[in-house]
Amino acid sequence: MMRKSTRRSFFLSLSALALVGCAASTSRPEGDIDARDMDVTADPTVDFYRYVNGGWLDRTEIPEEKSSWSLASEVFAHNQDVLLEILEEAGDESRERDDLTQKLGDFWACGMDVDAIEAAGATPLAGVLAQIDAIDDRASFAAAIAELHSLGVGVCFSFGSGQDLKDPTAVIAWAAQDGLGLPDRDYYMRDDETSIELREQYVAHIAKMLTLLGTADAERDAQIVMAIETRLAKPSLSSVALRNPQNYDRPVTLAETKAAVSNFDWDAFLTATGTASFDSLNQPMPEFFAELNAMLAEVSFEDWKAYLRWHLVSALATTLSDEFVAENFHFYGTVLSGTPELEPRWKRVLASTNGTMGEALGQLYVARTFGPQAKERAREMVARLSDVMGDRIARNDWMSDETKQQARTKLEGLGVKLGYPDEWRDWSELEIARDSYAANVMRGSREAYRRDIAKIGKPVDLNEWGMTPQTLNAYYHPIRNEIVFPAAILQPPFFSAQVDDPLNYGAIGAVIGHEITHGFDDSGSQFDAEGKLRNWWTDSDRTEFEARTTRLVEQYGAFEPLDGVFVNGELTLGENIADLGGLSIAYEAMQRANDGTADPMLGGMTREQRFFVAFGRLWRSKMRTEAMQLQVNTNPHSPALFRAIGPLRNMQEFADAFDVPVGPMSLPREARADIW
Repeated sequence: MMRKSTRRSFFLSLSALALVGCAASTSRPEGDIDARDMDVTADPTVDFYRYVNGGWLDRTEIPEEKSSWSLASEVFAHNQDVLLEILEEAGDESRERDDLTQKLGDFWACGMDVDAIEAAGATPLAGVLAQIDAIDDRASFAAAIAELHSLGVGVCFSFGSGQDLKDPTAVIAWAAQDGLGLPDRDYYMRDDETSIELREQYVAHIAKMLTLLGTADAERDAQIVMAIETRLAKPSLSSVALRNPQNYDRPVTLAETKAAVSNFDWDAFLTATGTASFDSLNQPMPEFFAELNAMLAEVSFEDWKAYLRWHLVSALATTLSDEFVAENFHFYGTVLSGTPELEPRWKRVLASTNGTMGEALGQLYVARTFGPQAKERAREMVARLSDVMGDRIARNDWMSDETKQQARTKLEGLGVKLGYPDEWRDWSELEIARDSYAANVMRGSREAYRRDIAKIGKPVDLNEWGMTPQTLNAYYHPIRNEIVFPAAILQPPFFSAQVDDPLNYGAIGAVIGHEITHGFDDSGSQFDAEGKLRNWWTDSDRTEFEARTTRLVEQYGAFEPLDGVFVNGELTLGENIADLGGLSIAYEAMQRANDGTADPMLGGMTREQRFFVAFGRLWRSKMRTEAMQLQVNTNPHSPALFRAIGPLRNMQEFADAFDVPVGPMSLPREARADIW
């Protein structure tokens, strides 16, 4: 399990949108509505989700190797087949291969070499384990932390590069909270029976993994690890607090950091990471670092070694022999997510290849699947949706002219990236060989970390992407004020030249609108047109905005996906604002694209009805109970059902399209959220 640092979770406001993937039938255009997926006996004014997705829900079972299944899963599975073909060809040494293809092919071949992986066991970790064992002073401890960070192992804290919140053109050093093995700090705090049992299972899992590693007293060390992580968890910010960019803005000098965290050898750490000299950094979460400093004085090196060994083997378990893979999956796959079976090796190695050389694989993926026509049509839709957003800002009756002008300036400065990077990354510095799967993963992690650290003190690379072209997603980047749509999302039925405007606008249009709206949600709205963390609102406008968003907090907080388990309306607020705003923008853009003329009925539905059906089918999904619990606890996106119906309940256009009376599918006007 390769855990991402907390620092990165804020910069990319990723919309985990359910992407499409049904195979087209011969009797209808690719991407058109398939009546077999619907349940037309359901009343759309009462249960719109069932009306749109009932047929699919009835016939679909979650695969044993998955914690959930959705429209996104279907198109993802199709993409996996394409990527598998690319990698199998790249791994064929009898073919003529360039340097990029050779590296991809050798990485893939190593990952599929089961005999070699089984024979190696945990030996690929021997060098790092020896470095941990040799810790005997603060300098060697700091150097070991640096080595683990370079391997993607988030121990003690995170450190890397990030844009300056006050000067987005500059890249500075960042240090932030990290170091936990459970999904969220609240997992260490809750005192209900389920949480207590989960922690007991976690400790047992740590002990089993350390036993496999050869630890003499694994049960004792597991208790030590849990004690250390619990101390780190207590001062860590919650998931809700991590959504507030103000909690990230704390520039300090390096001297101040050294004084505040005086029990850590920063000089040894920075030397080991290869970081160039710098005088200041962003170091939010002072309470966390104060507790870490106390722990560095109070926890023995021997206890820290147990903690470091655990995180090393946990992070790299998927690259080791089957006994490590199986135990890692048992806890993180089955216990936490309810997944009964492990995915086949080829899917796991494909995911690892994506994680290590994703953009390289994306370069070959784009050459095989993505044409310039889709990119140009998507650009036209972005322009039309941006125009609609601008007009909606202009006629907004609750904002002052002063704030409206700032909002328009931000919208006009919005950057757009479509499909794939204009310049591909150079992979010449990365060494990949056929000697060891784990070694290749570690080389890839070290190279990625080296590249990240090298950015400190340099201008921002505006060509850089936060997602690979084959990623089924999209995002808004608040510090760059840009929206990004990888090639994988620009495909049917999200986006198709063969279907009518209502289907395209109800799908990709809503996604584009979603990402545009992220620039004006509760978090993105705290950044200006240049990406600076700056308040550009009048006080009264900000107060009114927050009052309006409170309605969404309350609405979604009343949704109950499991008995006694409610959606966290504060954690999901940004995505809920973007879902509502994006759909509203897309609807108006769809109507404008029609120039006010009425299209004939298609499939027994009006254009307005087809628009909302296209949106509703994006969110068809089935999820295991454990996975749903995990999502509600940690994910800033609401469960799929509520992403489908939550925005509709606030839109009069939906009520008009289906003659929906006030009730479960249409809120009374005074209760609706009207923001963008």
